[in-house]
Amino acid sequence: MKKRIMVLQPPITEHYTLLVDNINVTETFAHTTDLQKCEYNRQIIEDMGGDIDFQIQVKTALSKNGVTGVLPLGRYIVIIKSSKDELSQEMFFFDGFIKVDITDTFSKAVASEFDRVREQWELRFTKNDDLVRLLLSEK
Repeated sequence: MKKRIMVLQPPITEHYTLLVDNINVTETFAHTTDLQKCEYNRQIIEDMGGDIDFQIQVKTALSKNGVTGVLPLGRYIVIIKSSKDELSQEMFFFDGFIKVDITDTFSKAVASEFDRVREQWELRFTKNDDLVRLLLSEK
């Protein structure tokens, strides 16, 4: 039986809240592999006005195992990995203000797209875009 996830979101709150399994103390990196959290987060992203499926189709690295997409979200650059059958998903949140090298963890195609998205984010981001908060949630 699926757990119901309920977190207050705008307009009741000022920021959108996404759920993660792990987050560092400074909130510059977070990660989740929980399928329900990933699905919940994807729904919130779509509610924010992001056509996540379109963005993932446009900005993807396809592999025999599935698809990986990169997109800007508030102050974060998000990498979403999904298996072909969508039964396993991962989301990685990287603070856009922190320069990171992800080539050891992700493919060259994903790392290149990450760098491109981050560069565009850097040119366009304003404090008004900082609409996302991450919440460490139990599995």
